[in-house]
Amino acid sequence: MSLASDSILARVGAYAQTHAMFAPGPLIVGVSGGIDSLVLLHVLIRLAPRWGLQLFAATFDHRLRGEESQSDLIAVQTIGQAWGVPVISGSEDVLARAQAWRLNLEAAARRARYRFLVATADEVEAKTIAVAHHQDDQAETVLMRLIRGTGLDGLRGMLPRTSVPETNRSDLTLIRPFLSLSRAQISAYAYNHQIEPRYDPSNEDTRYTRNRIRHAILPLMETLNPEVKSALARLAETACDDYAALITLAPPVHMTFEGASISREAFLTSPPAGAALSLRRAAEAVRPEVELSFARLGQIRSWIIRGKNGEQDLSGGLRIGQREGQITIFDPVLYPAAFPSMGAGSRLDLPVPGEYPLPESGWRVRLEVLKADSAPPLDPLMTDLTLPLESRLGLRTFHPGDRFCPQGLEGHSQKLSDTLTNLKVRPVWRDRIPLFTVDEQIVWFVPPGKPPRLAELPSAKGGSIRLRVSFHGPRAKSETKG
Repeated sequence: MSLASDSILARVGAYAQTHAMFAPGPLIVGVSGGIDSLVLLHVLIRLAPRWGLQLFAATFDHRLRGEESQSDLIAVQTIGQAWGVPVISGSEDVLARAQAWRLNLEAAARRARYRFLVATADEVEAKTIAVAHHQDDQAETVLMRLIRGTGLDGLRGMLPRTSVPETNRSDLTLIRPFLSLSRAQISAYAYNHQIEPRYDPSNEDTRYTRNRIRHAILPLMETLNPEVKSALARLAETACDDYAALITLAPPVHMTFEGASISREAFLTSPPAGAALSLRRAAEAVRPEVELSFARLGQIRSWIIRGKNGEQDLSGGLRIGQREGQITIFDPVLYPAAFPSMGAGSRLDLPVPGEYPLPESGWRVRLEVLKADSAPPLDPLMTDLTLPLESRLGLRTFHPGDRFCPQGLEGHSQKLSDTLTNLKVRPVWRDRIPLFTVDEQIVWFVPPGKPPRLAELPSAKGGSIRLRVSFHGPRAKSETKG
């Protein structure tokens, strides 16, 4: 082991300790096969005994480079096996997702990748995900935000420890142990340890903003200041300290099932700087990578002052709404993590009793036969049902033309779409609500942010069974190799 390698380990270890990054237990490491993520995995393997870490490498194929990207995935699996680290792999057609989500390719790739990392964390019950962003990446991020017109919060760049992008999960943390290291230091470590990375030609494609900054703008700035990357990284650290002081002027941001909420009254009575900061904080809480320009903040503030209830686009796919004295920033696509969901168009047959994973979801459903003296459920994600023997039970998602017969309407039914409209359930969420069925009749479901809905139950003339149906989650399933 070289002195340089010792220095890297000490530096990463000290940085991780300063920012409370590690805790004993499973840790997901995002590994693409590139030099940064492979070195991160190698360093964490050596640091794992000190913190009691159980490492899992997670690698994702975006299906954008055909056989090359599939080869990258296989290479990571091979390295994981050689280094004694389990590898969990996944893939998705990101181009198709970009069209479905109405995002550019970069944004769609990021969303798909982070969704996979979250699912991987759920599988192994990890609470932390590590990625390999480093000091040069930080400089690029700060510069990119400066060019777009950011505020103090944007100048902080990427944070050492934050929530996971593209998710509203409060129980997961994203860490960046390499933010104190330069790309040159990482490359030297790879050379010393004979780590051979995969090559991704998309990193050279200057059609992407970050690549233009990396290959054209920063080299030009280095002719004026050879240490400009370190200077930009220091700017991010200083902005973090100043930002913490300014938070005291900002109205508080509260997280709800729908998104991040601010009191309209508190917003209007705050200084403009505090009000703007609260909007940025709310947007960051929903999706950390979204940036709000000075001009957009001014437009939104004027709209809020006018006091018109309604919604409009905010930035980066987020929307903002105001009603009932609250300002809410939310992701219209992201399904609320606190409520059970399943893949649109999916169905699941449910033999009794048992516990089953919901398709394309971290949630599970459990069916239990109840005893006569069982206490009634208090959890809104549970219900007790008396059903005819030999009933065919299942879960499925919304179908056009579905009808629902709520309790208390004396057998009269209504369109399920009307029920969901009356409950103000966002249309984009409707296709993911698990609908519990008995002989294909919808009898129970839990709409996001609303009380459970129970239907009139079928009669049990030929004998009955008493069941408890409950949702549990999140926990995802995927294939583990290594």
